[in-house]
Amino acid sequence: MRLIDTSTLQLTEFFDNAIPPYAILSHTWGNEEVLFQHLQNPTEVTKQRRGYSKIVRSCEIARKFGFKYIWNDTCCINKESSAELSEAINSMYRYYHGSVVCYAYLADVSYSHGEDPRAENSEFRRSRWFTRGWTLQELIAPSRVVFFDKDWKEIGTRSSLRDLITEITGIPAPVLLGRDSKSCSVAQRMSWVARRQTTRAEDIAYCLMGIFGVNMPPLYGEGGTRAFIRLQEEIIRYDDDPTIFAWKSDTSTAKKHVERGMLAWYPLEFADSGGIIAHPFKEAPASHRMTNSGLEVTVGWDHHITSDDSYGGPEPNLPTFVHLPCRLEGSPEEDRLYFGVWVERRTWGKQFVRIRPEHLDLVKRVSGGTWRLHVKEGVLNLGMDDFASPSGSYFTISPKHNLTIAETYPENTNYASGSTFNTKRVAVKFQIGSSASMTFAVVFGVDTEYRDNIVWTDIITDPRELEGGKLKEIYHSYDNFSVRQEIRVQALDRLEKRLTDNKLVFVAINSSCDRNHFVVEIGEAERV
Repeated sequence: MRLIDTSTLQLTEFFDNAIPPYAILSHTWGNEEVLFQHLQNPTEVTKQRRGYSKIVRSCEIARKFGFKYIWNDTCCINKESSAELSEAINSMYRYYHGSVVCYAYLADVSYSHGEDPRAENSEFRRSRWFTRGWTLQELIAPSRVVFFDKDWKEIGTRSSLRDLITEITGIPAPVLLGRDSKSCSVAQRMSWVARRQTTRAEDIAYCLMGIFGVNMPPLYGEGGTRAFIRLQEEIIRYDDDPTIFAWKSDTSTAKKHVERGMLAWYPLEFADSGGIIAHPFKEAPASHRMTNSGLEVTVGWDHHITSDDSYGGPEPNLPTFVHLPCRLEGSPEEDRLYFGVWVERRTWGKQFVRIRPEHLDLVKRVSGGTWRLHVKEGVLNLGMDDFASPSGSYFTISPKHNLTIAETYPENTNYASGSTFNTKRVAVKFQIGSSASMTFAVVFGVDTEYRDNIVWTDIITDPRELEGGKLKEIYHSYDNFSVRQEIRVQALDRLEKRLTDNKLVFVAINSSCDRNHFVVEIGEAERV
């Protein structure tokens, strides 16, 4: 472990049995940070970097209180060494836990102006520090945390501000006062990081290793989802807490035809799980383990359906609701309300998949039956997703000159030229020039049932279909099992059709730098 000498600003290396008392810095990275290589032989250019003053001021404060050494993640780790970086990532929680005090530097807070941090919409509440993944363990692990504003004026301590920090983060006050975070369920701890972000997608999993007491090698490039799955698999090896299965996907982006396993794909799926605790069934202990057939889980099942073979259980392809040994914290024992999920049997035997992942329902348990089943982890998206919050898809209409929007469906929309709107499908009727007879309709949308947003479009030029009030019929003709469903399957993002003998109309859907944003160009041209 390298530490900075608070007097000389030189780096000194210590081994575990000889580490002296030290302070530690917590902050969010910005531009011009001072790295390990910069501090080996700091030049005047290095000293002009913005991050250098952060090192100097933190050393001054540490030295004021008698600390000869301080640790800073920007310069105490040689990130050019993959072995050293891996060791540091796995040791990070221990570094913060082993410090005497942690100085949390909030670069976007100006406490000097006299603003009450507890005030509504205060800079303290809105600080970026509370939104980053790595700062979660930096808040919990140290024995003492002192907050400083951008001018290094003390704001308060974790203890003195615990009610406010609980309000901001959802972390219970006893944990902020030093109680072991492992006293909270897995789902509760996951909820603390649900809306935090990291620069590297994989780090949203790696930053949680210390909080859950596990270790694993970081594999940058595996993707955030695969890293988060690996984290949960490691947790399962050491912890039998069933609340790790108490998550639900975002309803606006739920993959309706995707088979899921019992493990979440990203922390956001635990956003509503902060009040869930483990509550084992009386007739069977909560247990689970990874097997070659999938994750073996004990669940509660009220309806015992006998099938033709020796396996008694739900028939294949039958959606089945099963209870998890998880309840709402503080709920009375007699109400028998347990959280549960939907599963479906895929093959003869005990292999299931989770379906309807947007559901995590609190339902009364009628009987005392339990079942051990194997749930196969879905492979779609593993290693493919980052952890940007799912936000749906939206389009910007960009009609060429001489086109005006005459009508839209859904009717509660009011799309003007160049406007941006959030929808999965829209039908728009256009008029060319001032002629009411020169009209056509464009229908376009996005199907989100697969990993990538699949866009599609179609053009309607038949005057009989374009009569007043028929745009709604056109819109619904692309529904599942309707006459134009096949158009969506074809997924054409470029299309042109003849409007008259000498005129063509065309539509092109273009991607933008935001993967969920599409620009729709619509126009007309003379037919050669």
